[in-house]
Amino acid sequence: MGARRTKAKDLRRRTAIRPERKTIVVFCEGEASEPDYINGLKRLPTIRGNTAINIEVATERGVPLTLVQLAIDRATDDEVDECWCVFDVEWPKNHPNLKRAIALANDHGIHLVVSNPCFELWLLLHFTDQTAF
Repeated sequence: MGARRTKAKDLRRRTAIRPERKTIVVFCEGEASEPDYINGLKRLPTIRGNTAINIEVATERGVPLTLVQLAIDRATDDEVDECWCVFDVEWPKNHPNLKRAIALANDHGIHLVVSNPCFELWLLLHFTDQTAF
């Protein structure tokens, strides 16, 4: 009986096996709470596999209009699929130019996550009901 020959291995490179990842840039004003939460989202299997999320913390704090303007500038990048802004409005006084920031974001396709009164309360509501100030 003769020696068996194995089939030759295909040496061509395979292309486009992985789906393209969606690129999202998130602008926020907080240096701890918001980035920590977003980094937690990045670790979820459904997000980790198909989405790249970049976080940019604004140096000027407490101004939603600034975040929206940064997002509009970044949204022109061909590599960016979506831009989001995360900010507190601290009701009842709110920020000056808040309505302008919301309108500008809507006009340019920027997504908003607006927490009222603060992002930390929103995090707390994941775990317990909170009705007191």
